[in-house]
Formats: sequence, C-alpha cells, structure tokens
Amino acid sequence: MSNSINWYKWSDINLAKQENKIIFLYIGYESSALSNIMESETLSNEKISNILNDNFISIKIDRDERSDIYRYYQKVYKLMNAKDGVLPISVFLTPSMKPIFTSSYLTVEDSEGIMGFETMLNLIIDRFNNDIEMLEEKASEIEESINRVDSKIEATRLDISISDLVLSQARELFDTQNGGFGEAPKFPNISLLELLLDMDKSMVTTTIDGMLRGGFYDKDSGGFYRYSNDKMWIKASDEKSLYDNALISHLLLKANYREKAYETLDFILDNMSSNNLFFTLINNEDKSNPKIEKKIIVSQNAMVIKSLFATKEDKYVREAKESLKALLKILMIDGKLYHSTNIEEKPTVEGFLDDYGYLGEALIAGYRVINDEVYLIEATRLLNSAIKRYYNHGLWKFADGDFSSIDTIYDTNYPSAVATMTSFILSISSLVDNEYLKFAHRTFEIHSYNLMRQPISSPKLTNMVIKYLKR
Repeated sequence: MSNSINWYKWSDINLAKQENKIIFLYIGYESSALSNIMESETLSNEKISNILNDNFISIKIDRDERSDIYRYYQKVYKLMNAKDGVLPISVFLTPSMKPIFTSSYLTVEDSEGIMGFETMLNLIIDRFNNDIEMLEEKASEIEESINRVDSKIEATRLDISISDLVLSQARELFDTQNGGFGEAPKFPNISLLELLLDMDKSMVTTTIDGMLRGGFYDKDSGGFYRYSNDKMWIKASDEKSLYDNALISHLLLKANYREKAYETLDFILDNMSSNNLFFTLINNEDKSNPKIEKKIIVSQNAMVIKSLFATKEDKYVREAKESLKALLKILMIDGKLYHSTNIEEKPTVEGFLDDYGYLGEALIAGYRVINDEVYLIEATRLLNSAIKRYYNHGLWKFADGDFSSIDTIYDTNYPSAVATMTSFILSISSLVDNEYLKFAHRTFEIHSYNLMRQPISSPKLTNMVIKYLKR
C-alpha cells in the first residue's frame, strides 16, 4: 500500500545518528488485516506522514523476511507491555537504537480513552527533546533483560511420566465433539497432534475428521486455511499458509489419511509453487482473484520437501528432489545458508535457526527415502554450522549478529526452531555419530523444568524428549 511516508531501508538506520532523529520501526505482515488497516488509514493520514517525515527515520520491515528483528522486538514489546504484541508492531528507538516506546495497531485520533497515533508521536517527540536521559536509562534496562537467563530454576529430572502429563493436559483442553483444542478461533496445533499419535490416536482422528468436514478444508480448490473462526471448523479464515499445509500433509500421512495428504500436496504444487520453489501464502479474501505472497523462505520450503519425501511415492519424491536442488542452488551460496528471497532477487539475509533445523530435517528425510549419501553429508555439515553459530550450553540463539536472542521452546504457528534442531540432532546421532547426543541432552536438561510442568506448550520438543528417553 502506498502512502507519503519517506520509508528507509534497514541498511539506512545510521541516518538516525547523523540527523539525530528518532527511529520509527514498523513491523508488519502483508496478510495481516490490522497491518493493512494501519497502512491504509493511520499511516496514510497526511498529518501523520508529515510528523514522521519531519521528526523520524521511518523503516518498514516484513515479519517473515526479517524474523530476527521481529522476534527481538516482540520480546521488547512483551517486556514493555507485559503481553505479546499483535501485528503490526511499532517500535520507537533512540538514534543509538535503544527502544523507548512500543505499540500495536492505533487509529489516528484518540478514541474511547485510547491514545491515538498522532498523540503518541507528539508525546515521544516531547520526551526525546526534553527527557532523553531518562528514556535511555529505561531502554538500557529493557535491553539487559532480553537475554537474561533465570539462573534460579534448577534442572528437573526428565522421565517417561511426561507422557501421562501430556495426556491429562491435552484431554482437559480437547473438544470431544469437534476435535481440536480450546475455543474459537481454533488452530490445527499440528505438533500436538503428532505428539498424540502414539498416545491417544482418537484425539487425532477426531480432529482431522472435524477439519475435513467443515470449511477449514477447502473442498473446491483444495488446501487448508490457517484457522477456524468457530469451534466446529466451519467458518475459516481467508488465508492458506504454506507451513500449515506442509505440516498438515505430514500429519495426514502419519495418521494414514494418505489420499487427503496427496490432495494437499497437489494443492501446494499446483497453486503455491514456481520453478520447484514454494510461496508462503495465498489470501482468498477476494475469491475470484487470490493474492499470492511470492516470498521463498527456506524453513517453509523445507517443510514441504520433507512431506513430499515422506510419501515415498515416485511422483512426489521426484518433486522433493527437484525442489531441494532448487532451494540449495538459490539460498545456499558459497556454503552460506540464506533465509529468504523473492523470485528473481538475490538473497541478502542469512539463515536463522529454524532454516537450519527444517532444512536439516528435509535432508534427513531425503536420505532415508533415496539413500543418497550426499544428503547425509550436507546435513552433517549443516548441523555443525548451526551448532557453531547458535548453540551455547543447551541454549540456542534464533539469530546471531545485532539481533541475537535466546530462542524459546514453545510451538506457535509451527514447531519451535529449538525443537526442530533437537529432532535434527537425534537423526544425525543415530546415522552418523552418537557424540551429537550431548547437544540434545543438554538442551532437554536446561529446559526440563518447563517441559515437566507444561509439556503441551512445547509438543515437538516433548516428542523429542520421549524419543530420547525411549532410545
């Protein structure tokens, strides 16, 4: 969407120091309804544009393209507001990049006791001009808290009783009539369903059957939507994401719904791909003219490739091999993994932890199906690189560089990068060298307190713990 704000690139951020201006960092997402409203209404307001252009260096980034920046400032937002931020997130920084204020969606004017964007901008300008020392002191406290590790929590003994805890917590939230967990809006929670496959398959099949019955599964065009607006899986959202359909297809294969898995993979191949690579999202808000986000992201492409290999069917295995070849050609340059690109553009942002983890899983899946040693060699090299860059005594950074922060173990839109890395490690340890187990063991140990207390918040990592204990 166009507006009259002078948007700068992230690489221009040093202009703030040169001009002694506040940084306005706007983090949005192309298919976020509130992001679109914020841009079409609030940020398109002439008065707002003038204030920003005169007093701020304004930088806009996409959540998926710069996941490191998004995750870092999501933590900042939570520390400053005691809750998670909903996109879009506005972050205001001093010229030296210290956070001084954060907000989510705001209208132009004050409304019903809620500060409007114009009032907030003027307040920030006033504080910057008259009380900068206090702002920077508070900002420094926030920065110090970002990577603070709670040293008071001691490791808890992990044992197989974690399975009983998973079952009791899952059954408490399970919708016995419609499947799924909790109330609307209802998300598929794929990693929890995969965890439950070997514990209580009836919860899994009830959920899959519910999703297939309702509007959550598009019976006309194929593919699954991101979430259901009601608990019966009838009123679906407008978006179909690549990661949801990749993960759901893998679950369908494991739960023996093979025909539906093939239909879902066919939907991806027919509607979300070009030159053997896969796009991130389709928005069907306008049913006659679907909008496709043509970003190529390593982690999400790797999820599809893993599912294609998992079919063990010649047609899909061929697609997986070609896609893996294309992905490595475009986003593995001179031995360095990059995170994402747009079609016909050269990648510039290096890979994050989830890119390494999911690509590793795809390589392992390929090796197990076609027994090509090249895949195993590349996977081992990739794991060694990830450990060197991101691992630190059981903790994993999501990114290195300016926005290095400790990653969480909680599954959100898709399984956590930490859990995916431990899955990757367990595979390499069984196929290559048992010595790699020490990295998984320390990861489980350092997170044992949270895992034994609330395992269904980290279902994929819990799944890896159970596999580790049963090995």
